[in-house]
Amino acid sequence: MIIDLSKMRSGFCDRLRQITFCIALEKLKGTKIKKIFIYEIKNKECPYYFSELLKVKNYNVTNIKKKISNKNLIRMTPFNSKLS
Repeated sequence: MIIDLSKMRSGFCDRLRQITFCIALEKLKGTKIKKIFIYEIKNKECPYYFSELLKVKNYNVTNIKKKISNKNLIRMTPFNSKLS
C-alpha cells in the first residue's frame, strides 16, 4: 500500500487519521498487505517525518523519498480529510 501525504498541510492527528483510514480500507477489501509506504513532505505544522514515529502491529512502515505512481496509490489532501 502506498500513501501519498505530500499535499497534507496539517499536523499529527490528521495524518494519523488518514493512515488508519487506509489500513481500514485495505482490511475491508480483504487484502493481505503487510507493507505501508508513505510519501510525505515536512512542513510548518509537521516538521518531521510521520513515518519515523509510526509503528503498526504486523505492518512494516517505510518512508519513501520519490513519488511513485501506482494503481495502489492512495492520495490524501486536506479536502478529503475533513469529516462530513
